[in-house]
Amino acid sequence: MRVLEFISNKNTDINHVLREQFELTSGFITKIKYNGLILLNGKESKVVSEVFPGDIIKILCPSSQINSIEPIEGELDVLYEDEDVLCINKLSGMPTHPSQNHHSDTLANIAVKYLREKDCELHIVTRLDRLTSGIVLIAKNAFSASKMCTKEYNSTIDKEYIGVCKGIFYNKSGTIDAPIGRHEDSIIKRCISEKGKYSKTGYKVLEEINGNSVVKFKLYTGRTHQIRVHCENISHPLLNDFLYDSDSNSQKSFKLHCSKIIFTHPFTKEKKTVTADLPQRFLEDIN
Repeated sequence: MRVLEFISNKNTDINHVLREQFELTSGFITKIKYNGLILLNGKESKVVSEVFPGDIIKILCPSSQINSIEPIEGELDVLYEDEDVLCINKLSGMPTHPSQNHHSDTLANIAVKYLREKDCELHIVTRLDRLTSGIVLIAKNAFSASKMCTKEYNSTIDKEYIGVCKGIFYNKSGTIDAPIGRHEDSIIKRCISEKGKYSKTGYKVLEEINGNSVVKFKLYTGRTHQIRVHCENISHPLLNDFLYDSDSNSQKSFKLHCSKIIFTHPFTKEKKTVTADLPQRFLEDIN
């Protein structure tokens, strides 16, 4: 259980500390009132209790998760971990979260097992497609999840990817600014659509191999299949992308890797940068 601690430097009340110091929402404060525990100088207290300089307030955050994910033993490539946050380097081919066709072979299954042994929870903040490798950001408790598992927070996370695109780019760097929506003939595929949501991707060619391009991408928005759709839109789809490369080789899969994220820590407010090296053989067999 996550414990928040604060030493007061003024006359106030616990409710003010929760809202101003920890920036907790009204909903989360309600959970603490009825399911958590508030200690003032070591004694159970209420949110309306007065606080004076030097008083110590401790908040024992309640669990906010009823998790039905089956815990499975497995190895995790942990890139960063502290009391509130976990960053894992996901393999290509592994789903992030259970679905109809994947019940117990996902990153979440292994992460649940890992986190339960630490008396922590699983709240996935950033997900990756099954065939995309790289950094997955996870909140480990109800407090960090209340901060991080929102659209507003997700929009503040800087994300960089590296992928292999078909062909040679004329412009070696630039931005792709085109709205993305659902494809009318598919529940999975996305497309450029005037009715779609605003989407923006920056790119820079890093290397050219066998007539194809290794490209770094920066996401300014976070739409489903954003990089894949934007690359197709400029006639350089991810090589062997079965949805967006019309000449894809069915025996191969596309190469896309989340190589870097920068996020604001939910407790310290510090900027954290996490990187993940390219998988072995990522740059092999590009043709």
